Amino acid sequence: MICATLVNPADDLIKTYATVNKTLNSE
Repeated sequence: MICATLVNPADDLIKTYATVNKTLNSE
């Protein structure tokens, strides 16, 4: 991640999106 030392609100959304994507792809 760029600016990994900063708390990035979008980072949580990206992680959530990635997790949802994995869940949908595994079905």
